[in-house]
Order: sequence, then C-alpha cells, then structure tokens
Amino acid sequence: MTIENPIIAEVRKARSELLDAVNGNIEALLRDMMKRQHESGRQVVKLPTEKTQQDSLRNPYAPRL
Repeated sequence: MTIENPIIAEVRKARSELLDAVNGNIEALLRDMMKRQHESGRQVVKLPTEKTQQDSLRNPYAPRL
C-alpha cells in the first residue's frame, strides 16, 4: 500500500528535472549546485560534528547511560 505524499512527489519531480538538465550526470549536477552556491554570495556555514574521537572508540554495543 503506497500513500501519495504531495511533498515527496514535488521533491522527486524537482530532482528529476535537475538530473534531466545534466543528462543524468550526478557529478555534473553536483558541480552545477556548487557553482550556484558560490555565485549566490551567501555564506556557507559548516557546523562541527558532535562525534569525537572518544565516540569512535566507544563500544557500539555497550549500554548508554
């Protein structure tokens, strides 16, 4: 059973149109998006990840307290 979601349909349509514009080439799509981002003049913010080295050493099966 599939429920139609208009927002998901709109996102999929936009994705399809963007990919069609670059003949389905994902690398070209990413280059185009990065170019648009740069040309927009908006500041790009990179947030630090919350993962630390301590987290990567933690046993993933250990219970979290």
